[in-house]
Amino acid sequence: MAQLEDGNFYAAAPVADEAGWGFIYKEDHEQMIMQDDMTEKKMTINEGTALKFLADNHKAPPTGLWFGGETKYAVTRVDKNFESGDASSPGFDLLFTDPSSCEHLVEDQKEFVFIFAAKPKKGVSIAITKTQEEKGQVGGNCTKAVVAFAEYMVMAEEEEASWDQTLDEWLISEGYCYAAGMAQLEDGNFYAAAPVAEEAGWGFIYKDDHEEMIMQDDMTEKKMTINEGTALKFLADNHKAPPTGLWFGGEKYAVTRVDKNFESGDASFVFIFAAKPKKGVSVAITKSQVICGFYDEEKGQVGGNCTKAVVAFAEYMVGLGY
Repeated sequence: MAQLEDGNFYAAAPVADEAGWGFIYKEDHEQMIMQDDMTEKKMTINEGTALKFLADNHKAPPTGLWFGGETKYAVTRVDKNFESGDASSPGFDLLFTDPSSCEHLVEDQKEFVFIFAAKPKKGVSIAITKTQEEKGQVGGNCTKAVVAFAEYMVMAEEEEASWDQTLDEWLISEGYCYAAGMAQLEDGNFYAAAPVAEEAGWGFIYKDDHEEMIMQDDMTEKKMTINEGTALKFLADNHKAPPTGLWFGGEKYAVTRVDKNFESGDASFVFIFAAKPKKGVSVAITKSQVICGFYDEEKGQVGGNCTKAVVAFAEYMVGLGY
């Protein structure tokens, strides 16, 4: 739990052995941060400052959102006017087990900012509310209640519909793709992957930052750090591979087709195809999402069917407003 004023945590859990602090916080640390020109620069990360930026601007700071020094988290959902519902809802009962702790939320239509951020296999739910000490309420109690409610909402949402499962149903189940992923257009970082079973999808489509020898303009090679999310973001923004190449799961793909105004039914989006020997990936870019479907000829799959599945799913997502 942190004060909105500065973003610095002042409470953590689990309490035993102060384990919570180790999970959520690391003192200032240096990281290599990708710049707009695709070069990397060593920068100092202050996690409290980053959280403060998120709370104020409802998006990740340029250096990324960090907790506990781990690979930065990607913001995947922002609801600036999240409403907890009325007093008859199950969620309301959970949030207001002690109504006096958050009475002002009732009077303000129970609105607060809700943000969700994720990294492969992990995520963080964030609720940002205000306090009204003049009403005898303690901000900590209210924030604690809101965070508990936010956690409840995320768990309920995951039970009702998992994006991982949705990818599995649309792109994997018919056998047209052996793997699939979905990323936010905002940062290019995958937040959902398939196949879901044993989290196999993540192993196929994603690899943590890795070093590769990259050919330079003068035909010499230089060892460079590959951040696959940054590369996908560059592809989505510029409709071409970045200078370091397009990488998925530690493998490099070559862009072979770009259609900036692809149409399917009533939907219009950017479609890109990239390939490597006997493999390929179909990429659909909507107004907020990047959808990737992967095929493998050695698994009896072909690019045409993979593209067909990705296009159908993209059309569905556009219809939902994504």
